[in-house]
Amino acid sequence: MKRTARAAMTGVAAIAFGAAGTAVAFDPDLSLSLFDGRFTARLIGRFNLDAAAYDQAPARPLLIDDRRGSVGVSSPETLSARDLAGGFNVRRAHLGVEGRLPGDLRYRVSFDLSGSGGDGPSRLREAWLSYDGFGPTLQVGAFAPPANLDDATGSDDSMFLERASPAELSRSLAGGTGRYAAGIKANGDTWFAALHVTGGTLRDGSDVDSQTGLVGRAAWLAASGEGFHIHLGANVSYVTNVADAGATQSVRYPIRLRDRPELRVDPTRLIDTGKIDAAGAFAAGVEFAANWNSVTFQAEHFWYGLDRRDPLLADPRFTAWYAEAGWLVTGGSRRYAMARAAFGAPLSADGAKDREAPDAIELAVRFSHTDLDYRAGQAGAPGDADSVRGGRQNIWTFGATWYVEPGARLLLNYQIVDVARLNPGWAGDPEPFGPSPETPPTGAGIGQSYQVLSMRAQVSF
Repeated sequence: MKRTARAAMTGVAAIAFGAAGTAVAFDPDLSLSLFDGRFTARLIGRFNLDAAAYDQAPARPLLIDDRRGSVGVSSPETLSARDLAGGFNVRRAHLGVEGRLPGDLRYRVSFDLSGSGGDGPSRLREAWLSYDGFGPTLQVGAFAPPANLDDATGSDDSMFLERASPAELSRSLAGGTGRYAAGIKANGDTWFAALHVTGGTLRDGSDVDSQTGLVGRAAWLAASGEGFHIHLGANVSYVTNVADAGATQSVRYPIRLRDRPELRVDPTRLIDTGKIDAAGAFAAGVEFAANWNSVTFQAEHFWYGLDRRDPLLADPRFTAWYAEAGWLVTGGSRRYAMARAAFGAPLSADGAKDREAPDAIELAVRFSHTDLDYRAGQAGAPGDADSVRGGRQNIWTFGATWYVEPGARLLLNYQIVDVARLNPGWAGDPEPFGPSPETPPTGAGIGQSYQVLSMRAQVSF
């Protein structure tokens, strides 16, 4: 048996972040090959260190400060909205291995060691097998099925620290990281298509009967040429069977739409529909993206819907959209990858095949609008049985990214956040946040406006 081992270092980058001078170094290619290349293993990893400073009105006593986060009695998020916590956060600390097995099989196993964003302790992040021996790729395991354009772009290549809330809501319904799934994807020179059957996630507790759903996405490269691409696409996620949380729960078959305001340093979610007793749910979206030399534009529009189990109640419907643009000040262009149907990291101005253009600088702007209100009614008045007061969120994000070396970059974001939301209490649930003063007065505005400056040091290999 012939056995060879290969370890090649193609470059080392070190970056300093924060006043403490935190330093990070990485080896971008460490791999192993056995049995004449029929088995390969490559170490993969990703490290994100974030920092943020919030410019927010000071917290006041609960009795006179109505700002609230996620719905829930005695939930820490209920009260933390009054004082969002800045500082440092290890957003990602992924470590794993990927490679090829005999017979056209590929695999990946990775762990998230950070436990960031309020998502709990270190855990298995993904584990899957794929087969591509006959053209299309079959994949099974726990992974993130391609749910929309922003999802396909990936955290390594995004212009901003986090995905836009509209895309994150779509992604989280039946997809997202660590989702049990099985499906197929394929692409040609100008098209991409994927369809996956999905279940629960690696984070679901054993006392929950997992949901089942479908995640589909299709895209078309409508035009391309020297220095330009035009992308059109559509996506849909559908929950066919809602998870059964158990007969002891107040809502046995819950669907909930909520998201953090496009930053994870503080994990508080400011828009939240609460748990809705549902028989099914969907998210549908349309995609547009284009680039011309150093300028890239991307936008998506989404529709969300829930089918209530109670036939006497109206089925809520919501909408959201975002649009973003980026300009590579130093020249070059973002690479379009048909295998993902998304734009990736920028190539250098001279067309070199680096994963990222060294020393490139990109300026970007994004606006996102998310509306999780349905028959919300008037301020100062209670809702009713049909009402969903999830809130309306508008966020402007201005960003700058420095691509230090292939696999290493620094990001700076400035956000202007505005959330308009009414106390969701009504006659059937008059104290959704707990006894007064935790629940504000009937129909009170519980949203807020603030600004936040955030930074990220990112290394991946």
